[in-house]
Amino acid sequence: FKGDANIYLHKLIYEIKPFIDENYKTKLEPYNTALVGYSLAGLAALYALYKTSIFGKIGSISTSMWYDGWIEFMENNVPLNYNAKVYISLGKAEEKSRNQRMSKVGDCTREAFNILRKELQIEENLILQWNNGGHFTEIPKRFESALLWLMK
Repeated sequence: FKGDANIYLHKLIYEIKPFIDENYKTKLEPYNTALVGYSLAGLAALYALYKTSIFGKIGSISTSMWYDGWIEFMENNVPLNYNAKVYISLGKAEEKSRNQRMSKVGDCTREAFNILRKELQIEENLILQWNNGGHFTEIPKRFESALLWLMK
């Protein structure tokens, strides 16, 4: 991990999303636009909430909340879309890692959730879902759960 989320978001916002919107029948409003990611991509999706308001739905699955400086970033910044719907999930076994950095993921995820609970305007638009297993357990099912919750 190199901290290149700004480069990723720039490409997504100014190249990929405009291409999709121009070539496919899409609804452009933020509440119709979702960004969902897994692991470090889940962190990038959550990071987008603080960098742009074009995504009204954020899915952050088995997110690398242990990333150095992430919680401090959240504490010192505010989401740009206070009405966003945010789905966060983590496997129950992920915080049982022997790796010192990875073992922080549960506490960091709880802390991130509590920070967002204070910052987002609509409490029902935020959920923290605990899944069975570790980081690589039932990945497609976790995406399905995120998308179903975000789209209802």
